[in-house]
Amino acid sequence: MTIGEAKMLSGPEAASAVVEASLTSSLITRRHMNTTKKLEGKTALITGASRGIGKAIALRLAKEGAFVVIHCGHGTAGAESTLREITALGGRGAVIAVDLVKAASASRLREEVDRVLGRIEAARLDIVVNNAGIGLIQGLAETTEEQFERVFAINVKAPFFLLQELLPRISDGG
Repeated sequence: MTIGEAKMLSGPEAASAVVEASLTSSLITRRHMNTTKKLEGKTALITGASRGIGKAIALRLAKEGAFVVIHCGHGTAGAESTLREITALGGRGAVIAVDLVKAASASRLREEVDRVLGRIEAARLDIVVNNAGIGLIQGLAETTEEQFERVFAINVKAPFFLLQELLPRISDGG
Protein backbone atom coordinates (compact mmCIF):
# COMPACT_ATOMS: atom_id res chain seq x y z
CA MET A 1 0.00 0.00 0.00
CA THR A 2 1.32 3.45 -0.84
CA ILE A 3 1.24 6.42 1.53
CA GLY A 4 -1.39 8.03 -0.73
CA GLU A 5 -3.64 4.97 -0.51
CA ALA A 6 -3.15 4.80 3.26
CA LYS A 7 -4.21 8.43 3.70
CA MET A 8 -7.60 7.63 2.15
CA LEU A 9 -8.41 5.33 5.07
CA SER A 10 -9.68 6.65 8.40
CA GLY A 11 -9.18 5.97 12.09
CA PRO A 12 -6.56 3.63 13.56
CA GLU A 13 -6.38 1.66 10.30
CA ALA A 14 -5.22 4.82 8.52
CA ALA A 15 -2.58 5.57 11.13
CA SER A 16 -1.28 2.02 10.99
CA ALA A 17 -1.29 1.98 7.19
CA VAL A 18 0.53 5.33 6.95
CA VAL A 19 3.22 4.17 9.40
CA GLU A 20 3.58 0.85 7.55
CA ALA A 21 3.73 2.53 4.13
CA SER A 22 6.25 5.08 5.39
CA LEU A 23 8.47 2.42 6.90
CA THR A 24 8.35 0.11 3.92
CA SER A 25 9.02 2.93 1.47
CA SER A 26 12.27 3.82 3.22
CA LEU A 27 15.36 2.46 1.47
CA ILE A 28 17.00 1.69 4.80
CA THR A 29 13.98 -0.19 6.08
CA ARG A 30 13.39 -1.96 2.76
CA ARG A 31 16.96 -3.25 2.82
CA HIS A 32 16.39 -4.82 6.26
CA MET A 33 12.77 -5.99 5.91
CA ASN A 34 13.79 -9.64 5.55
CA THR A 35 15.44 -9.55 8.97
CA THR A 36 12.98 -10.69 11.60
CA LYS A 37 12.97 -9.41 15.16
CA LYS A 38 15.71 -6.86 14.50
CA LEU A 39 14.72 -5.05 17.71
CA GLU A 40 14.93 -8.15 19.93
CA GLY A 41 16.37 -7.16 23.32
CA LYS A 42 15.54 -3.47 22.80
CA THR A 43 13.19 -1.46 24.99
CA ALA A 44 10.94 1.29 23.63
CA LEU A 45 8.75 3.93 25.28
CA ILE A 46 5.98 5.43 23.16
CA THR A 47 3.95 8.25 24.69
CA GLY A 48 0.36 8.48 23.54
CA ALA A 49 0.40 4.87 22.36
CA SER A 50 -3.18 3.90 23.19
CA ARG A 51 -4.53 4.78 19.72
CA GLY A 52 -3.73 6.24 16.33
CA ILE A 53 -0.15 6.72 15.20
CA GLY A 54 1.28 5.90 18.65
CA LYS A 55 -0.54 2.57 18.69
CA ALA A 56 0.64 1.78 15.15
CA ILE A 57 4.24 2.54 16.14
CA ALA A 58 3.92 0.40 19.29
CA LEU A 59 2.58 -2.54 17.29
CA ARG A 60 5.31 -2.22 14.67
CA LEU A 61 8.11 -2.06 17.26
CA ALA A 62 6.64 -5.06 19.09
CA LYS A 63 6.44 -6.96 15.80
CA GLU A 64 10.15 -6.27 15.38
CA GLY A 65 10.86 -7.72 18.84
CA ALA A 66 11.09 -4.66 21.11
CA PHE A 67 9.65 -4.64 24.62
CA VAL A 68 7.17 -1.75 24.34
CA VAL A 69 6.23 0.57 27.21
CA ILE A 70 2.83 1.95 26.24
CA HIS A 71 2.11 5.36 27.77
CA CYS A 72 -1.35 6.87 28.09
CA GLY A 73 -2.45 10.05 29.82
CA HIS A 74 -5.38 8.64 31.75
CA GLY A 75 -7.93 5.92 31.28
CA THR A 76 -5.95 2.80 30.48
CA ALA A 77 -8.56 0.98 28.34
CA GLY A 78 -6.97 1.97 25.02
CA ALA A 79 -3.45 1.25 26.26
CA GLU A 80 -4.52 -2.14 27.64
CA SER A 81 -6.08 -2.92 24.25
CA THR A 82 -2.77 -2.04 22.55
CA LEU A 83 -0.96 -4.32 25.01
CA ARG A 84 -3.37 -7.19 24.24
CA GLU A 85 -2.66 -6.75 20.51
CA ILE A 86 1.09 -6.76 21.20
CA THR A 87 0.74 -9.94 23.25
CA ALA A 88 -1.31 -11.53 20.46
CA LEU A 89 1.61 -10.80 18.11
CA GLY A 90 3.89 -12.66 20.50
CA GLY A 91 5.36 -9.43 21.84
CA ARG A 92 5.86 -8.07 25.33
CA GLY A 93 5.04 -4.74 26.89
CA ALA A 94 3.73 -2.76 29.82
CA VAL A 95 1.26 0.09 30.34
CA ILE A 96 2.06 3.34 32.15
CA ALA A 97 -0.63 5.97 32.81
CA VAL A 98 0.68 9.46 33.63
CA ASP A 99 -1.00 12.74 32.68
CA LEU A 100 1.70 14.96 31.15
CA VAL A 101 0.12 18.36 31.91
CA LYS A 102 2.58 19.37 34.65
CA ALA A 103 6.37 19.47 34.18
CA ALA A 104 6.68 17.32 37.33
CA SER A 105 4.81 14.59 35.44
CA ALA A 106 8.01 13.86 33.51
CA SER A 107 9.66 12.83 36.77
CA ARG A 108 6.71 10.61 37.65
CA LEU A 109 6.78 8.99 34.21
CA ARG A 110 10.53 8.38 34.58
CA GLU A 111 9.87 6.67 37.93
CA GLU A 112 7.28 4.43 36.28
CA VAL A 113 9.70 3.64 33.43
CA ASP A 114 12.37 2.77 36.02
CA ARG A 115 9.92 0.41 37.71
CA VAL A 116 9.20 -1.35 34.40
CA LEU A 117 12.89 -1.50 33.45
CA GLY A 118 13.67 -3.04 36.84
CA ARG A 119 10.92 -5.61 36.44
CA ILE A 120 12.21 -6.76 33.05
CA GLU A 121 15.85 -6.40 34.12
CA ALA A 122 16.66 -3.87 31.40
CA ALA A 123 19.30 -1.28 32.13
CA ARG A 124 18.27 1.23 29.50
CA LEU A 125 15.77 2.59 27.01
CA ASP A 126 16.77 2.17 23.39
CA ILE A 127 13.89 4.01 21.73
CA VAL A 128 11.75 6.93 22.92
CA VAL A 129 8.90 8.17 20.74
CA ASN A 130 7.33 11.40 22.01
CA ASN A 131 3.97 10.92 20.32
CA ALA A 132 1.51 12.19 22.95
CA GLY A 133 -0.32 15.30 21.87
CA ILE A 134 -3.65 17.04 21.97
CA GLY A 135 -5.42 19.67 19.91
CA LEU A 136 -8.18 22.18 20.36
CA ILE A 137 -11.66 21.55 19.03
CA GLN A 138 -12.92 25.11 19.27
CA GLY A 139 -11.70 28.06 17.23
CA LEU A 140 -9.10 30.66 18.11
CA ALA A 141 -11.67 33.16 19.42
CA GLU A 142 -13.15 30.61 21.83
CA THR A 143 -9.87 29.22 23.19
CA THR A 144 -9.19 30.09 26.82
CA GLU A 145 -5.77 30.62 28.32
CA GLU A 146 -6.22 27.46 30.39
CA GLN A 147 -6.96 25.39 27.27
CA PHE A 148 -3.96 26.87 25.47
CA GLU A 149 -1.71 26.15 28.47
CA ARG A 150 -2.85 22.51 28.50
CA VAL A 151 -2.05 22.06 24.79
CA PHE A 152 1.33 23.77 25.22
CA ALA A 153 2.14 21.68 28.31
CA ILE A 154 1.42 18.35 26.64
CA ASN A 155 2.68 19.12 23.12
CA VAL A 156 5.79 21.20 23.90
CA LYS A 157 6.87 21.08 27.54
CA ALA A 158 6.25 17.38 28.21
CA PRO A 159 8.49 16.03 25.41
CA PHE A 160 11.32 18.37 26.48
CA PHE A 161 11.17 17.59 30.19
CA LEU A 162 10.54 13.88 29.61
CA LEU A 163 13.68 13.53 27.48
CA GLN A 164 15.58 15.55 30.07
CA GLU A 165 14.48 13.06 32.75
CA LEU A 166 15.12 9.99 30.59
CA LEU A 167 18.48 11.04 29.13
CA PRO A 168 20.55 8.99 31.63
CA ARG A 169 18.48 5.90 30.71
CA ILE A 170 18.73 6.23 26.93
CA SER A 171 21.43 4.05 25.43
CA ASP A 172 24.12 5.50 23.18
CA GLY A 173 22.72 5.57 19.69
CA GLY A 174 19.17 5.44 21.09
